[in-house]
Amino acid sequence: MTDEAIKKNIEESRRKIAIVEEFMKDIEKVGGKIPAPLKTAVDRYLLAIKLGSDGAEAAVEVSEALQSIYQDMYSICRAKAGIVPGQPQTIEQVDEYSICEAQVDRQWKARNVEKVLNWNDDGSWVRRVWDKWSNRLLNFTGFGDSLKKQSNLPKDGGKPINY
Repeated sequence: MTDEAIKKNIEESRRKIAIVEEFMKDIEKVGGKIPAPLKTAVDRYLLAIKLGSDGAEAAVEVSEALQSIYQDMYSICRAKAGIVPGQPQTIEQVDEYSICEAQVDRQWKARNVEKVLNWNDDGSWVRRVWDKWSNRLLNFTGFGDSLKKQSNLPKDGGKPINY
């Protein structure tokens, strides 16, 4: 799925969330009662959709940042091989570019993993999702206070405290 398709899915999910939330508010405004189990189930469902949307949005942003890095590195490879856009290339130029491109791909695979999973990088996917959602999820599930007492998580849900 392309980044644009993911962005469209995110927008559509958020639009649907707004419709459901508005519908429930309208029912309550006219005096209707929403059964507690249904309200809880819908709230959890909406929370899961929001979390998924935010995770997808963070993934798109990380992907776009990585694509920019790749394009810059490939441009360097083209320049190093002497390839000029619109000009014919020799076999040697194509070979040199292909070797450089393979080196970039190998070198940056580790960077991709790090950009997604590195806890210490505030721009990584895992940190972006954690920073946005940790307090909401812990408080929503009711586990927030007990988890904070048992773990090294600070009260604000930010970075773990290193002892």
